[in-house]
Amino acid sequence: MVDRLLNNANMNTSVTTAWTDVPGERHINVQVHWTGVTGTLNGSLVLEGTNDQSIAAMYTVIDTIAVTTTNNDNNAHVWDIVRAYAFMRVRYTKGGITGGTMNIRVSK
Repeated sequence: MVDRLLNNANMNTSVTTAWTDVPGERHINVQVHWTGVTGTLNGSLVLEGTNDQSIAAMYTVIDTIAVTTTNNDNNAHVWDIVRAYAFMRVRYTKGGITGGTMNIRVSK
């Protein structure tokens, strides 16, 4: 099953996806693709995990990647995760980015 966390999202606005459940004892893949990025290329994507999504500040940063290219065509970033948390989300911070399109997919 593939969930769309972001679909053709405009990269001129920082955004945090909703928490998505991570099925027990399974690998999940989170794929991030961006294209047409303009402005100062200094955005970031942070993968976060938690076991209790009801407590806003109770999460762990699993990994961070920098958005420093106009696209990642033919080389989309993939996080391969063994279930360590019950829920995960992605936080995008635009920095000086003024445009572009991003898609985030989760394969469960």
